[in-house]
Amino acid sequence: LFGADYVQASGALFWLSAAIVLAYLYYGLFNAALSRHQEKQWILVNGLGALLNVCLNLVLIPSHGIAGAGFATFAAFLIQVILTGILGAFRPDFRIMLRAAGWPILLGATIVLVSRFLELKLVFWLLPMIVIYLILLVVTRTINRDDLKLILKAVRPGGP
Repeated sequence: LFGADYVQASGALFWLSAAIVLAYLYYGLFNAALSRHQEKQWILVNGLGALLNVCLNLVLIPSHGIAGAGFATFAAFLIQVILTGILGAFRPDFRIMLRAAGWPILLGATIVLVSRFLELKLVFWLLPMIVIYLILLVVTRTINRDDLKLILKAVRPGGP
C-alpha cells in the first residue's frame, strides 16, 4: 500500500502491535497499584522495564533498526507485566487482569500466528474475529444478550 520505503517498518509494527496487548495489562495494573498505594513497588517495576528498554535499544537498533526498537518496547512491557505477576503485592490484580484479557490475547495471538503461517492478510480475519470475540463475551458472561443486541443494532447500516 505505501511502497518499498515502508517495508522495513513491518517488523516494528508486528512487535508494537503485540506490545499494545501488554500495555493494556500494564496500565490496568498501574491503576490498581495506585489505588492500593503501592507506588514504591510500581516505581521498581517501571524502572526495571525502562532500563531494559534502553539497554535493548542500544544493542538492537544498530543491528536490527526500527524492528529492534519495536522488539525492545515489547520486551520491556513483557518484563513489566511478568514482574507484576511475580510480586506478591500485585498478584491479585494481575490474576484479575489476566482473566479479563486471556481470551482476547489467545484469540489475537492465534490469528496472527495462523495468518503468518498461511500468509493470509489480517483483514481476512476481521469479521470472523469480531464474531468469535462477541461469542466469547456472551459465553463468559462478560456481556449479556441485551448488550449484544445493542452492539449489533449500532453497527447495522442506518445506526441505532
